[in-house]
Amino acid sequence: MAPSLRLGSRTRVNSRTPRGEVSFADQKIGELLSASKVDADGIWPVVAVREVIEAIRSRDLETGMIIGKSNRRGVTTRAVGSGGDQERQLAKQYREWSEATAFDWPRTSGILENLAKNYDREAKAHDEDAERLDWR
Repeated sequence: MAPSLRLGSRTRVNSRTPRGEVSFADQKIGELLSASKVDADGIWPVVAVREVIEAIRSRDLETGMIIGKSNRRGVTTRAVGSGGDQERQLAKQYREWSEATAFDWPRTSGILENLAKNYDREAKAHDEDAERLDWR
């Protein structure tokens, strides 16, 4: 694990702040960690971030990772009637990463599977919109 991530996780675990503050802080830390790049093994997030996720074991941090990664996608555009193809491709990628991390980083795998499920839902919504707008 990277020295700065190790220090940060150790500081967070040893903090003695009220639960609500830790919860909020963990979520914000997760949002920051969501900026991680894809690792040399071809999987997002980098191994150092995966290790922090497993060490801290915080649902709030995991929620922050999901929120941050989803928000980093930004605004999307698509042709009228194209449906949720973009989201299906993202769901496929996150699911592959989830399967690849399941053994060594189970909490990270859970984050990735939740992202895949979110994109599955978005794909379905875009498909329904495309069908509704198809007036032929």
